[in-house]
Amino acid sequence: TTVNAQDYSGVTDLTLNGTLTVNTAGQGVTAGDVTLTGASAIVLNGTDAGNDVTLGAVDGAQTFAITAAGGDVDLGVVGGTAPLTSLTITSNTADLQAVTTSGAQNYTGVSTTTLNGTLTVNAAGAGVSAGNVNLAAGGGAITLTGTNAGNDVTLGTVDGAQTLAVTATGGDIVLGVV
Repeated sequence: TTVNAQDYSGVTDLTLNGTLTVNTAGQGVTAGDVTLTGASAIVLNGTDAGNDVTLGAVDGAQTFAITAAGGDVDLGVVGGTAPLTSLTITSNTADLQAVTTSGAQNYTGVSTTTLNGTLTVNAAGAGVSAGNVNLAAGGGAITLTGTNAGNDVTLGTVDGAQTLAVTATGGDIVLGVV
């Protein structure tokens, strides 16, 4: 827990097993690659455009929640080597390369989520929910594994000159304006 920003960008691989907290609005967290070894979170208190979180690749079979009200979250590939259990983000924007989890992905607390890669859920019965979505180059695929009534995808407005492909066998797909 700190009052000011936390900068771990000089660390090759940050191991996180708990919560990083910044108590002053407008201060963020920056790190290179992150390995989760326990349920983890990043909490930036207050609401401010400077509440930014920038991370490289994030791996580890753990839950991960980021709260950066008013700020922006920029993540490298998430779950590329070791899928996360779940991912929840609350922020102004989220820029995601590719995300793989074994459980739910929740971006409903994000004003606009930009997809630069595929969102994948490797376990049947867990879904993806988000507010407004922008499809960037390389983005536009959401894949939920297996057949299950809980394989639900719910998105707000979807924009971007990319193809949107959603696989949610047995579940429901709800989209805002596309």
